[in-house]
Amino acid sequence: MSYYISRFFGGLFLIILISLCYIIARAVVFYNRDDEKNTRQFWARESEANSVRRKDISSLDYIQIPIDTLPMQALIDAGLATIHNCITGLASERILNLSEYTNTDLKIMYGPANLDELSQCDERFTTLIRTLQGAATALLKIPGTDMYDIQNEAAMSDATAFLEYAVSIGSDMSNSYELLGIIYTRQKNSKAFKELCHKANQLSSISKDMVLNKLHNIKTA
Repeated sequence: MSYYISRFFGGLFLIILISLCYIIARAVVFYNRDDEKNTRQFWARESEANSVRRKDISSLDYIQIPIDTLPMQALIDAGLATIHNCITGLASERILNLSEYTNTDLKIMYGPANLDELSQCDERFTTLIRTLQGAATALLKIPGTDMYDIQNEAAMSDATAFLEYAVSIGSDMSNSYELLGIIYTRQKNSKAFKELCHKANQLSSISKDMVLNKLHNIKTA
């Protein structure tokens, strides 16, 4: 009896193994087909993009840094002339947040002849949001430590202005959202914190989950 039972389960195992191999083989075939299809579509779109004529980009919605309303003097007073000069220098440059677009998208939208200029505009945006984050951090950091001076109301107000501006132009830096969330919590400004979470939830970048996680940790701390 045990012999037949052994043969039965052995045959059943073989059938399952063959079925599994068949399923895997089919999946590989479909994956390869999809991969080949996606590759063809990519190169077709890239070819289309490279044939687009140059378009006028002079009237795009370039970011205008509000030098007159940001607390720039606070940077000078805090000995942060390098950060001050970087922000004022960027104010005279063309800046665009193009993080949601690929190079192919940009070429289709504005022509390949504009790609270098648009890439530089996007690089300046990255520099800007990093500098704004640096400004806020430097204003709040206690010298010689990694701690923030959340008792300094003036510094918090100035840091908040830089961070809120960064968020308003589409920054996806998790540290900016985290620091702003800490400030709002310190100020017991639940309305502003809720709005910050709403803006974070609208992000389309890969850092969205990290941003939301940091804000959640602040809320539940």
